[in-house]
Amino acid sequence: MIRSNACTLTLRQRLRAAFTALLAMAVLAACGGGGGVGIGGTGSAPDTFSSGPISGFGSVVVRGVHFDESAARVEDADGGLRAASELRLGMVIDVDSSAIVPGATINTATASLIRFGSLLVGPLSAIDSVNGRLTVLGQAIDIGGDTVFDDRIATGMAGLRVGQVLEIHGLIDTQRLSIHATRIEPAGAVSEYRLRGVVRLFDGVAKSFSIGSTPVSYALAANAPAGLANGGIVRLRLLTSVDGSGRWQANSFGAQAALPTERNSAEVEGLIDSFTAATSFSVNGIAVTAAAAAFPNGSAGLARGARVEVKGALRAGVLMATEVKIKSEAEVRDTPFELQGSITSVNAAQKTFVLRGNTVDYGGLSIRFDDGTAADLAPNRRVEVRGVLSPDRTKLMAQRIKFDS
Repeated sequence: MIRSNACTLTLRQRLRAAFTALLAMAVLAACGGGGGVGIGGTGSAPDTFSSGPISGFGSVVVRGVHFDESAARVEDADGGLRAASELRLGMVIDVDSSAIVPGATINTATASLIRFGSLLVGPLSAIDSVNGRLTVLGQAIDIGGDTVFDDRIATGMAGLRVGQVLEIHGLIDTQRLSIHATRIEPAGAVSEYRLRGVVRLFDGVAKSFSIGSTPVSYALAANAPAGLANGGIVRLRLLTSVDGSGRWQANSFGAQAALPTERNSAEVEGLIDSFTAATSFSVNGIAVTAAAAAFPNGSAGLARGARVEVKGALRAGVLMATEVKIKSEAEVRDTPFELQGSITSVNAAQKTFVLRGNTVDYGGLSIRFDDGTAADLAPNRRVEVRGVLSPDRTKLMAQRIKFDS
């Protein structure tokens, strides 16, 4: 999720503040100060911050790390208490957790807080099946290899209809002025629309700006933040109609979730939204310095809009990167989803079963079964599934099914 510690700060201002903080830290280190706050030190914040799309359940899986959510507080973007059962594949979440423990097959951690929220709720106005793009609430929505369609939208993109109100989870692409969708689901009847993004074309006199290509008037909003300006990140509640100039009308501004400032470990997946150099950029609104980072795939492809995984530590709100990895569309598409749990129901005729609210197709010719066969699939049997999205992106095409004893 794009967020900021103060919704009135621009990306440029946050980066400037970040490097001021880094300079102060360098001075402390040179003078022998700041003991115990570095990676491997004895500071009081040994926990981890992670952010990215959900790629599995059993525990909640983000970037291949399995987070035990059984004792975690789960919140929506407004800070309201929610149930872990509301989490779905493709939702972009923030996780506070214990230190990540490397394992023989998986890495694990215990989550203390999970926060989720969509980028927009609004009406579908255009469908471009050829280019894999939708227009929702005036926003360009790009469909990618990792875009999960809720199975209530039969046949995925082909099942969409203009006028349908959708909820979009994803990553903001400030280069293309679009949203890379990671999950699309029906919103049903709503009394207001919602939109989160980066302010551009700000006009304080006319009380208007744009989010991506969507024009917004905030003349009706009584709680506009002080210092509202281009580059600021805002969450909006909108009326369901435009004004006489064709602008969507903001009824109010939502609060921004605060980003942790100190974490011994941080792992973030997202799109670069502000770029100065390979050593200075921002991902999902988080300032990154990568002067000491390794680049497994090189750094030539780093630019605004590039998808990356960044590992490091949070210091004074800055992600001090130790590794920056560029992710190609093919890599994103081919990374398997993971599900673990008890089967809810089986449809042997269609060769599908339901696991943790997701439909799994086990009819593939190259599927691998461990410790059992297709004949052993039955309600209440515990299984582990790895697979990729079906062509319509509503089901998981199983590549491997392992039966738990």
